[in-house]
Amino acid sequence: MRKFFILTADDREDVHCLARRELGKTDVKTLWSGKRLSEPLPSDVKLWIEGDVPCDFLVNPISWPIFSERFVNTAWEMIRDDVQLLEAPLFDAKTGEAIQGYRIVNLLGSVDAAVVEAGRKVSDVQYLTLTDSKIPPDFHFFRLGGAPTRLIASGELVKVLKAARMVGIAYLKTTTV
Repeated sequence: MRKFFILTADDREDVHCLARRELGKTDVKTLWSGKRLSEPLPSDVKLWIEGDVPCDFLVNPISWPIFSERFVNTAWEMIRDDVQLLEAPLFDAKTGEAIQGYRIVNLLGSVDAAVVEAGRKVSDVQYLTLTDSKIPPDFHFFRLGGAPTRLIASGELVKVLKAARMVGIAYLKTTTV
C-alpha cells in the first residue's frame, strides 16, 4: 500500500513568506480548481514577500502552491504530467525588487480519496485517512477533493524531496487504507 503526505510549511520564521498581496480582479480560488489556466496570471497580480532565507515552499495564506525552482527541478520527473507551471509575480516587500527563483505550481489533479465520518467535511479533518485504491498509481502530487487547499504528495515523491533537503517544507503523514 502506498504512503501519502500532506505538504505544508514547516515552523521556520526566517524563510520567505507572503506579507501582502494584490490580486486585482483575480479570484483567490483561481488556483484551487485543479484546472489548467488558459493564460498567465494578469499583470496586476503582485505578491509581496518578506523573510531573509529563500525556501522551497513559500508560505502564503491564499493557499497558492508556490515552490522554488529547485523543488520543481527535483520533483519534475514525477509531477510534470500533473502540473502547470506559472510565473510567480513575487516582489520584495521592503525594496519592491522582483524576486526570482519561484514558480506557481498549478496542480491539475484532484482526487476524492479521503475517508470522512458522516456529517464532517474533508477540510475539517485534522488527521487524514486516504483510500489507496482511489488514487491513480502514477499520481504523485495532487489536490484533495473536498479540500482543495490540501496538497498531497506520494511517499515516493516525499522520499526524493527529503533526499534533496528541501527548506521550509513539513510532511504530515496520512493513514492509507
